[in-house]
Amino acid sequence: MKFMTVRGLGGRPGQGWNQLAHECDLVLISNGKPVAILSAVSEDNPEESFSAVRRASAVAAVEKVQSHSIETGTDKLSLEDITTEVKAVRTAKRKCGLLSIPMRLSLGSFLLSAHKEKLS
Repeated sequence: MKFMTVRGLGGRPGQGWNQLAHECDLVLISNGKPVAILSAVSEDNPEESFSAVRRASAVAAVEKVQSHSIETGTDKLSLEDITTEVKAVRTAKRKCGLLSIPMRLSLGSFLLSAHKEKLS
């Protein structure tokens, strides 16, 4: 994996594309910090590459939530405690109009599946 500054890519885009063709991944740096990853994609099916990146991002997000849960001790909550908390949050958000019906359903499903996964 190669690194390139955002300024370097803007000033010499050909060099960036050549590095990307050889390395398959290029990390863009701005102010000394990584800000983006450029990944080579297949001309035939770029959607497949995009789906793979999205799946990896989703897995990383779940792992982050699980780690946070372990750090804060919420991984030890019972199903009853989770249900009570979900109801309280939904009630509060409904009063403010912040939680749509599909979002409520997916939040509840996510919490229940995470709890079942922990039990298995």
